Amino acid sequence: MHVLMTADTIGGVWTFARELVTQLSRQGIRITLVSFGEIPSAQQSKWLDDLPLVSYYPTAFRLEWMLRAICRTSSISHRGNEARSTSFQSVLLWEP
Repeated sequence: MHVLMTADTIGGVWTFARELVTQLSRQGIRITLVSFGEIPSAQQSKWLDDLPLVSYYPTAFRLEWMLRAICRTSSISHRGNEARSTSFQSVLLWEP
């Protein structure tokens, strides 16, 4: 199974994503994690180093509730091309 998961890096959602991704990968599930908001520091994303089944794509795309959110269609299209080249059996969507 391959799960595409998105999460924002602001507040408790990042902590929830870390716990969920860690447990799923320990069960042998391959995960592609895409983050939005701020790019996490090396210390905040170090936990991913020990998870070989996880592919991580950090982005600095603003969340819909952030002031002055800018739609970067060319960058989003580029990321979309990466996602289209991979087949996913499950998609987990999280919105607080």
